[in-house]
Amino acid sequence: MKWTIDASNRAVTFAGEWGRPPTDIQLVQIGPNRRAVKVIDVGQGNGETTAVLQLLIPWNGTVNLSLERIVADDDKGLCDSSGGLPCYANRRTVTFVPKDKVEYYDLELKLSGTDLPVSDAAASRRVRKVNGLETLKFENGKYVQISRQGDLTYVDDAVAKREDLK
Repeated sequence: MKWTIDASNRAVTFAGEWGRPPTDIQLVQIGPNRRAVKVIDVGQGNGETTAVLQLLIPWNGTVNLSLERIVADDDKGLCDSSGGLPCYANRRTVTFVPKDKVEYYDLELKLSGTDLPVSDAAASRRVRKVNGLETLKFENGKYVQISRQGDLTYVDDAVAKREDLK
């Protein structure tokens, strides 16, 4: 089966780094008869690596950036467990949850790993374990948060404030 997106709107994402496109791009099932393009955009800088999930979904004759969330973050290129910055790594699994009689599946993002403390992170030499679950539903062309349990990461804290998330 061949599947293409045809849209004439402006760019929906600026994914990629150093002039190169992202390499992790998949067509995913988001409903019984619905598909989306899932992009994992990985960026690196100053010893930190961050991966961002972007979902591109056809909606009302165009293509929407329906969700953007950080799904992995680490400082393996900069950390030094012998007295420098503490080493941390966290990730989220991405799961579409089929339900009866819905056009679009719910989305679960399950967090696990370690992270810097949310407050006073630069001064701390200790990491903390992080675990959590965020559930989102599709509404008016976007995935919106319906619940969140557990921790936010240091990077998530800024996103949560920007997007008024719980």
